Amino acid sequence: MPYLAILLLLLGGCARATLWDLDLDAEYDRAVTWIAAHEEGERMLMKRPVVFTTSQKEMQRISKAGPGRRIAAVYSRWVHALAFATDFDPSNVKDRGIAIHEVVHALNRRRPNLGACARSREVEPYRLQGLYYEERGTTMLREMGLTPVAVKELTTC
Repeated sequence: MPYLAILLLLLGGCARATLWDLDLDAEYDRAVTWIAAHEEGERMLMKRPVVFTTSQKEMQRISKAGPGRRIAAVYSRWVHALAFATDFDPSNVKDRGIAIHEVVHALNRRRPNLGACARSREVEPYRLQGLYYEERGTTMLREMGLTPVAVKELTTC
């Protein structure tokens, strides 16, 4: 994610008025609690990322997803910021799984030995997202359209 895009978003593109519509701190804390109960090894908690909401148009721009693809949440390690879409639905299993994935990235920001390859940083987020879905009776295939082979390709250098 480009640093400039996130910085511009933080300076003026985010919908700050909507922060109160969704308790973002509570959503972040729920994700951290779930992750802590399901991860392997210990994690050093660090400063909470900047958490905010913004429109789908901005989410698509900063995530480089392009128009037509709905983005529920996205994390930028460059500025330690976690954006939730204004239409993020905490009761939606797919949205919560995506939030879990992005919060893992936020928590891993300063973890050593994650590998130099960008794909290696996706192993734990996808593993925990898949586990989150499994516990709720669904799969990565059903929620994200990702087969186990596709996840392996996304996480292998």
